[in-house]
Amino acid sequence: MHVRYVGLFAKYVGERERDFDLPDGATADDLLGRLADQYKETLPESFLDKETGRLHKSVRLATTGRAIGGEQELHDGDNLLVLFTLAGG
Repeated sequence: MHVRYVGLFAKYVGERERDFDLPDGATADDLLGRLADQYKETLPESFLDKETGRLHKSVRLATTGRAIGGEQELHDGDNLLVLFTLAGG
């Protein structure tokens, strides 16, 4: 699957896109776990959950203009975006 990084996530990981091979049946959470392992040394603490070491819930995956949940199964050929969502107020 092809993954593009945008915004702050791209800035901190130092690249804008990468291809990943995941096993059949892999989910969005599986990919997020792989991203956490791969980039934990370059991402600021705010991108990581201190208790689990995984990406913070503000790091989301999207495809075709919509966010996808962690349990959603991914497929070969998927094009995904990795976003760091901010909330303010």
